[in-house]
Amino acid sequence: MPKVNSSAIDRVRSLGKEGFIVKFRDGGVYKVNAPTEVYRQLRNADSVGGFYNLNIRNTYTAERLA
Repeated sequence: MPKVNSSAIDRVRSLGKEGFIVKFRDGGVYKVNAPTEVYRQLRNADSVGGFYNLNIRNTYTAERLA
């Protein structure tokens, strides 16, 4: 799973049309049900954690995996 430059998020991995996986530095792992374009925007954001909080957290459903 590719690492990202973030103080809150450790890694993200695309699942294609299924969404993507986010691993937080605190150990939480979530499957986010969002379009591939949102994953691309997250990976390219200047602030990955900020993008997640503003554009993903309260917009898309997420399932806790760990």
